[in-house]
Amino acid sequence: MKIWRLNLAVNDYESFWSPEKISISEQRTFDGRSKIDNWKTIKAAKIHPNETRPIPNAADFYTLIPAFDSTALETLGNLMKGAIEILPIEFEDTIWNGIYVTKILDAINHEKAKPVRLSSGKIIRFEKYAFLLDVVQGHHIFRISDKRLSFVFVSDEFKKCAETAELTGFNFECVWDSEI
Repeated sequence: MKIWRLNLAVNDYESFWSPEKISISEQRTFDGRSKIDNWKTIKAAKIHPNETRPIPNAADFYTLIPAFDSTALETLGNLMKGAIEILPIEFEDTIWNGIYVTKILDAINHEKAKPVRLSSGKIIRFEKYAFLLDVVQGHHIFRISDKRLSFVFVSDEFKKCAETAELTGFNFECVWDSEI
């Protein structure tokens, strides 16, 4: 089994930004707590309005909220059930789907992972990830409890589904292989 970090191909495709700023303190609340009840549709704009970049199926919006078009949501929706909230984002009179991952797993194998820590002990990043197989098995999209405001991770099945459907905008990085 492999775990992939979900990156978005920001150099090859258009990304979005919002003129309606989300403050740093508000961004810090995107730690798995539900947002759907207080979410108001945010209008998004192109980050590169003067360039001709293709609009992908999955676009960078905010690090913690990638934006999926209806094709990406339809293709990957079953794999994300129970693990996300869909936060509406309006872009060019179309509603996009902000994918807010609420599934937080205590999945790091601390005996094998290599975290980089501050002197206080707080983890700032991982040099090497190691996951607990029994915890991640059956989960297709999640974030980790050690770094709730960090990356989104996905399963092999999620990656293969996106690639088979030829969805654009995804850039997967393998961060762990249970076979190694």
